[in-house]
Amino acid sequence: ARDGSDFNIYLDSRMTTAQAGRAIDYLEQGFFSDNLTAAIEIRFLMYNPDLDAIADITIIVGMTEGGATHTSYTIMSMALDDFIDSTSNIVVAMLVTMGAA
Repeated sequence: ARDGSDFNIYLDSRMTTAQAGRAIDYLEQGFFSDNLTAAIEIRFLMYNPDLDAIADITIIVGMTEGGATHTSYTIMSMALDDFIDSTSNIVVAMLVTMGAA
């Protein structure tokens, strides 16, 4: 939900498996994720230096009261060639910050 009831946790690609596991445990032990959780949104912002492109990938895992799950996803990608100029670093940083990539 985008109503302020979201709880964000950030996992970094440099985390070990144990560190990522502790972060997920924290969500469960702190009751941020339990049997009443309606959905979990997983979001990746990725940069591919070989293609000079950026992608915003969102996966939503919804859960019903009966325990069934359903998933949906969106992938938005953009080549950075359109932003090559003296301010390209600023433009890309703004796009990533705003989630528009």
